[in-house]
Amino acid sequence: VDVCWSVSFTLPYADVLRGAVFQSLYALLALRTGERVRIARAMATEVTYLGTLGPSKWARTERMIGRLRELTERIGHPYSTAMSLATSGIACCMNIRFAESIARLDAAIEIFRERCPGTAWEVTTAQFFLFVAMSYACRFRELRERHESALKDAIERGDHYGAVMLRIGVLN
Repeated sequence: VDVCWSVSFTLPYADVLRGAVFQSLYALLALRTGERVRIARAMATEVTYLGTLGPSKWARTERMIGRLRELTERIGHPYSTAMSLATSGIACCMNIRFAESIARLDAAIEIFRERCPGTAWEVTTAQFFLFVAMSYACRFRELRERHESALKDAIERGDHYGAVMLRIGVLN
């Protein structure tokens, strides 16, 4: 189950279509387990895939975000809440809704850090999209300070994934 999620959330950087196949499989397996946190994570990942459809399909993405928010409120688990905020923030970023993206990703990062041990990967991914949104929103001064701090932190913790992600794309 978790291998499918991992592939569905990382493969899209190289191949969105194949990643979507693993996302569909993960969603089915999560539903089969009946575990609400896994189901919420599957829905959260689906939000990012819907976000790639662009502004013309934003209403559809927003409906899924609403359903996900309802589920995470019922669950009351900090990881589900943070994933909901992070993936909806990523979807906002992909749809030129940078202020919403920044607010959601900031909130997600705070919850991951304060209430979800072992979520360095999730924090790095949220930071990457946060910094992309800040760049496109022209918040360069704040971006520079936060980016430098995040990169220093990743290097000090020996987080190679974090250090690489914070050195690529618009962040370079």
